[in-house]
Amino acid sequence: MSFRKKIFFYLLIIFFNFNFVNSLENKILLKINNEIITTIDLYNETNYLIALNNRFKSLKKEEIFEIAKNSLIKEKILANEISKYTNNLKLEERYLEQYLDALYKKQNLTNLDSFIDYLKNYNVSIDYVKKKISIEIIWNDLIVAKFSNDIKINYDKIKNELKNNYKNKSKQYLLSEIIYNSSLNSNIEEKTLQIQNDIKDKGFKNAVLIHSISDTSLKNDGEIGWVDENSLNLKIKNILNNLSIGDHTLPITVPGGFLILKINDIKIVENKDFDIDKKMEEIVRLKRNEQFNNYSNIYYNKILKEFIINEEL
Repeated sequence: MSFRKKIFFYLLIIFFNFNFVNSLENKILLKINNEIITTIDLYNETNYLIALNNRFKSLKKEEIFEIAKNSLIKEKILANEISKYTNNLKLEERYLEQYLDALYKKQNLTNLDSFIDYLKNYNVSIDYVKKKISIEIIWNDLIVAKFSNDIKINYDKIKNELKNNYKNKSKQYLLSEIIYNSSLNSNIEEKTLQIQNDIKDKGFKNAVLIHSISDTSLKNDGEIGWVDENSLNLKIKNILNNLSIGDHTLPITVPGGFLILKINDIKIVENKDFDIDKKMEEIVRLKRNEQFNNYSNIYYNKILKEFIINEEL
């Protein structure tokens, strides 16, 4: 039996036997250098993903496995890199509160206790969620510490563009994104074709879950929210200007990978009481976050090459 068939067999047990942990022998699935991923790890990660985004239930079981597997691989690699700088992967509660607050509100829950009860329905512990959040926060802090001096913001250019492009009305886009690069087992052309086929056959939101490497994208179905056209760089602004609601772009090259944007809606807003300084702050924040995300992807792709991933089953 091939590795994929064996994995699919275990995945079926995971989905159709809620008492999987007590009924199935814990087997090593993958080795990542000296780290391992087991069937129990796969079970826990699958439940975690579904708990945070029920859209995962609409995917094929082997697709969910691939997403859970890749999520675990990435987490192991991030934790390994973080451990070079600190032995503490557990954050204080006060640092976790706002992240937990956002998670339970996304599930239309009112407090942490109700979120804990909700997670129990999926056999997910709050400690598991806190661990995931902690690694994400510490990794982001590491990226900020490493690359802060490399962030380039041209304030004069932003201000001049705002002055020159100011209009009484401006266009805003409600956008979703897929951020991706080539996987371990495919080249970028194959990956791009696969994504385009999945967008066509399964819809953009499901393609986000299957392919996007952005943790934020996975939690929010790729939704970025409303973006003013003046906040976009000229290349993307021109591309979107030629598209209609429901259209998506061809892959756009960005540092560390590729970006596909979808227009969910468009609106024209009146620029009453236009505050150029406030608008500048918004654009600077977006550009800074964009650059940090790019550096994060580039750095992850770099350290990924240091790891040997072996299938053990």
